Amino acid sequence: MRRGFGWRLSASVATAAAAIACGAAASTAVMPSGRGWEMVSPANKNGGDVVPVSTRTRAAADGDAVNFTSLIGFADVHGATIGTEYISHRTGTAGTPGWAAYGITPTQDPLMIIGAIAGSDPAYDGDMSADLSAGVFRAYRPLTDAPNVAGLLNLYVRRDLRDPGAGFYELISDPGFSVATPIAPVRPFIAGASSDFSHVIFESRLNLSPDASGNRAKLYEWANGTLRLAGILPDGTAASSSQAGQGAAARRPTPHMISADGSRVFFQAPIGSGNVYMRVNGTTTVQLNASEKSTPEASQDAQLWTASVDGSRIFFSTAEGLVDGDDDGAEDYYMYDVNAPTGHHLTLISSDNEPSVADSGLGVVGSSDDGHYLYFMMFGQLVAGESPLVSGLYAWHDGSIRYIGAFADDFNTGFNTLNDTWLVIGTTMAARVAADGTHVMFMATNDAGFRGRGGFAGFDHGTACDGGGCRELYVYNAVDGRLQCASCAPSGALPTGRAEVNTRVDAYASATTSTPYLNHALSSDGRWAFFNTPDALVPGDVNGRIDPYAYDTETGRVTLLSSGRATDSSYFLEASASGRDAFFVTRERLVGWDLDGSYDLYDARVGGGMPEPVSPPPACAGDACQASSVGSAAPETPASSSFSGSGDLHQKLSRHTKPKRCKHGMRRFVRRGRVRCVRRKSQKGRRTMRSQVNRGGER
Repeated sequence: MRRGFGWRLSASVATAAAAIACGAAASTAVMPSGRGWEMVSPANKNGGDVVPVSTRTRAAADGDAVNFTSLIGFADVHGATIGTEYISHRTGTAGTPGWAAYGITPTQDPLMIIGAIAGSDPAYDGDMSADLSAGVFRAYRPLTDAPNVAGLLNLYVRRDLRDPGAGFYELISDPGFSVATPIAPVRPFIAGASSDFSHVIFESRLNLSPDASGNRAKLYEWANGTLRLAGILPDGTAASSSQAGQGAAARRPTPHMISADGSRVFFQAPIGSGNVYMRVNGTTTVQLNASEKSTPEASQDAQLWTASVDGSRIFFSTAEGLVDGDDDGAEDYYMYDVNAPTGHHLTLISSDNEPSVADSGLGVVGSSDDGHYLYFMMFGQLVAGESPLVSGLYAWHDGSIRYIGAFADDFNTGFNTLNDTWLVIGTTMAARVAADGTHVMFMATNDAGFRGRGGFAGFDHGTACDGGGCRELYVYNAVDGRLQCASCAPSGALPTGRAEVNTRVDAYASATTSTPYLNHALSSDGRWAFFNTPDALVPGDVNGRIDPYAYDTETGRVTLLSSGRATDSSYFLEASASGRDAFFVTRERLVGWDLDGSYDLYDARVGGGMPEPVSPPPACAGDACQASSVGSAAPETPASSSFSGSGDLHQKLSRHTKPKRCKHGMRRFVRRGRVRCVRRKSQKGRRTMRSQVNRGGER
């Protein structure tokens, strides 16, 4: 009997010890690449998913905050629309997942069906500031009591997004007078903002200033509380129509159409043709494509593409020869340098060293933030000794041109230039230029024009994608001329599907409005490239689903960001500027803080990872449950300070429960775990023994 009691108590202590050991093992989910998983979205999302759409996911430059969207309201939510938006910031607080989320969507009236069909559901539009403290919200109903805007789609600046709460919104689309309410909602389109969002430019068909007229899109500038028409010509008259770059209303990306300080705004007028201009401080306008040639040619239209962040270098194309030496009549790319001397502002970018081949522009991929690098495409050949009549990709760096390679499939060019629409994910621009300009990432479905260039040995794109080659992502290093395939299987296995940098899962995207935001799929220094692919690029990817990956251009190593074991696809959405933080969604519970099977947003952070939650002791089972009947016999000292292993504890308990023989004439009893022998000499002894037993002893 006593041996059984000792066994049961020891077993229960061992079970408790195992539970303590499990709870104390505060593990951190760290991948072999040195990235640790951190759960960014809250555990309780009322059964909702984080929407897997990259154009609705924005990361702060330092990676310590991220904006995301859900179709469900949760956390500190103030208002909700079709897609309710949140910001989660990294706290690093012990005993928590390390991230805290709150809602940033203001209160809105119910959306009418016509508004939903027109894609006018309220949302933050375009870029946010680098720290996610400021952004522009497109509202279906007014957020303030300002007159003249009822029944219109309005734009509001909020500059306290990093402060949880209802927030302060400033109306920026207020015309200052009554505007006739249109039959269908007229959506304004964000085209850019200064770094502090004190200046915002947008396009609208409505006449929001006294000098605006007509029903075509016009570019407006809001500057520190004042709304004005930006499309003003050098002679002071208003352009009949105007747009930023390729046109925000045309659903094309328009990077850097306003300088970081807001002093310069760039536009094209009229829409689809005409000249390109720079509006300075809202007072003067400069024509950028004005000829500097000794004998000017007949004027021709120009196309505005992009500019440096500070607005000092602006890039456009035209078939008109604007400088001496440009006499071929072909479309060329030019740079306008604000800081150059008068009469020498223009630089011919696409200088032709193979004049025997006719050339024409195919579009700009992008520029570095400082405007000292430009990546563009031409049909023909600019470099002597290279293959003629190709759809070529070129890198320009302060006067020198490098030919990177050619697209064997001509339709690839449209997916890699700024004249591509962001409205449909299948055609959203796949190319990215590193902020420092040293690297460019682009998409190709055939390696024929790149095989053997820059040390790239080639890769068979197969025929699994619509009967043709699958999209793969290449990275070119303009410093050393290396060309690498980031998404190609290291084993050389044929691809089974497309590699993508943009994510738009139709089941969610069809319910939410897209915005003109392109994620940071290439880090600012070009080291990290991020993408999704259905192909297993590493042995650990065993689920046969789409998974997010990171490619290190320094080492040539590809790493899996998810586990590769989830039953559903996981998707890369966004990254920090340095690439330290890579945000993706997955249904898999990768950390102990994740309590459901919904899509959650995770950060695969270099050097990251938070301690796991301490698990409660597991429910007892079998013989372990019998310990409750003898709980009073357990040691009084807390287990955390006395526990030294189940074997040691069993030994200590056994000393007090082991039978002990008494000599003849003596009686045995146990008191407080100690065995004593008492002589049977007298009645007094018997009374003493009985009283001791009554006080807690055991016969």
